[in-house]
Amino acid sequence: MALILPLGFEDEQFIQVTIDNHDGKGAVQQTQLPAGQTLTVTSADPATVTITADTPAVADPDGSPSVASFTVKSAAAPAQSNVPITVTLLITNADGSTAATATDTITVKVGATEAVGDLFGVAIPIPAGARKK
Repeated sequence: MALILPLGFEDEQFIQVTIDNHDGKGAVQQTQLPAGQTLTVTSADPATVTITADTPAVADPDGSPSVASFTVKSAAAPAQSNVPITVTLLITNADGSTAATATDTITVKVGATEAVGDLFGVAIPIPAGARKK
């Protein structure tokens, strides 16, 4: 789901991930990434939208398990307003290979008075690797 932000606005966002260990439980939400994995979220236009990871991660107020949180901020004088800016989430393994990726958008909307929507509004699935026997 896309996020709409007013000019010069800041909002907190949370990342949920799931892993299916093929144990009959299905995809289970995680509270941390598997060992060796890292997560980055980047804006295609930092002159319009900046993204800063929280260290340590902030708990999601709705109680949902999350592996990361970050602050998104729209510029008071954005390079591009009323245009969807692509945001990319990348989870990498210790060897640098990609474990998961997702994209979404943020639109800095002139005249908006509050944030509407969520980035990556669904949990991001991470492959569990080899099936357990």
